[in-house]
Amino acid sequence: MSIKFLRKLLIFWTLFIGIGAVWGMLMMFISPSGEMWEMEPILPMLQQSLPYPEIFFTNFIFSGIVLFFVNGATQLFSAVMLCVETAMPPYSPS
Repeated sequence: MSIKFLRKLLIFWTLFIGIGAVWGMLMMFISPSGEMWEMEPILPMLQQSLPYPEIFFTNFIFSGIVLFFVNGATQLFSAVMLCVETAMPPYSPS
């Protein structure tokens, strides 16, 4: 496989994951209770099993923010960095 093919494949997957995470974050912001996407039964389970439920898990807003920063922003940043062609040689330790 060539480097160009692998780069295009990586760009596809990073965009796929990043756009999916942004879409998921938007769904969590539009319907914080999870009713629109039928996830309201999950919220009580999160409140029972995870720490600080009264702070983080009263709705899905916190989960949406975490989803965006952990998956969305990092994957979209990676896609941008893969798209940028640089004239710098690859790193080689001396």
